[in-house]
Amino acid sequence: MEEQKETLLERQAKMRERAKFLKDKRESERLAFVQEKYDQQFRGQCEELRSILSKKHLEQVCLDRLDQLHQKDEMAVEKRAFDDMYARLWEQDMLEKAAREEREARDLHERNHGVWKS
Repeated sequence: MEEQKETLLERQAKMRERAKFLKDKRESERLAFVQEKYDQQFRGQCEELRSILSKKHLEQVCLDRLDQLHQKDEMAVEKRAFDDMYARLWEQDMLEKAAREEREARDLHERNHGVWKS
């Protein structure tokens, strides 16, 4: 019986601890929320800070755009290089094909000419 009472007392103590922990957690979250709202209000009402933040944001946007343009240029250079490479390969294949066809035509002509001579 006493063991059950101790267990009951322990359980009540744990519940009180848990309730205190949750209450403290809620309070710290509330205070963080309030502080964030005060910061937002200050940023919104302070013209100098708003101007500084706006300029900082604009600079970041410009840097991001510049980075995008550099990436686009690099991609265009790579695409040109690939296109040039494939154009060279295509031209080389066409020249090889033309040479092979000419060689085959010459061989055929020589065989046909040899047949007529015999």
